[in-house]
Amino acid sequence: MGSATTFGPFVMAKNMGYDGDLTSNTVMITTRGCALTLTIGLYVLKSLNLI
Repeated sequence: MGSATTFGPFVMAKNMGYDGDLTSNTVMITTRGCALTLTIGLYVLKSLNLI
C-alpha cells in the first residue's frame, strides 16, 4: 500500500554537496505522511466494508 523512503537520498545528497538537512527533513515528512494517509485509507476502506 505504501512505504516510506529510505535514508539513501540523505547520503547521496550529502556526498554530492547538496543540503543534507533538507533531504533528511523531506524523508521525515514523507514518512509521517505515509503513516497518516495509510491509516486514513484503511479506516475509509473498513468503514465502507471493502476490507
